[in-house]
Amino acid sequence: MASHLHKLASQTAIYGISAILSKFINYLLTPYLTRVMPMDAYGQVTLLYAIIPFANVILTMGLATGYFRYASKCETIQDKKQLYTTTWSAVSFVSILCFLLFWGMQHSLGELFALAPGCIVAMGGIIMLDNMNAIPLAALREQRKAVYYTVVNVTNEIVNVVACILFYTYIPGASTNPFWVLLANLIASAVSLLLLLPNMV
Repeated sequence: MASHLHKLASQTAIYGISAILSKFINYLLTPYLTRVMPMDAYGQVTLLYAIIPFANVILTMGLATGYFRYASKCETIQDKKQLYTTTWSAVSFVSILCFLLFWGMQHSLGELFALAPGCIVAMGGIIMLDNMNAIPLAALREQRKAVYYTVVNVTNEIVNVVACILFYTYIPGASTNPFWVLLANLIASAVSLLLLLPNMV
């Protein structure tokens, strides 16, 4: 019992450190972007990042939490694999449909939100990848792979910050365009998916 509690406490500490590091690294972007971007361009970034988490909540359909809850109740490894495949496939399918919707409506949505069509497509890509990552991340927590989970999350934030700073430092005229913030995030989400692939096989 004591060893079990010690392991649980250590994993909880790792998850806590992961959350703190991720938030802190991501926070570094705020003072940087507000310094290099004009107010109206940063306002567009704020709008986009109000839409993304809202869409993520809807598109995961609660299945990440559901997987985490029911995976521990599976009696066999095969049952757990079936649960994983079903939940991940469902979320991924809906997420891809959502991306295709954003792609097809990029011009009309761009006019609605006063954004370039490329921003709409990039936002759709972020939403798609973030949701495709949701079930694998839940699986890492269920499998108690706290270090793996932390590496994925922290790497995501580092890639996002570094890519964003590089774009706005070296691309001429980038400061007035929120697209590069989205592209940096899209790259970071793709890197997370690549890091999660070995645990998905």
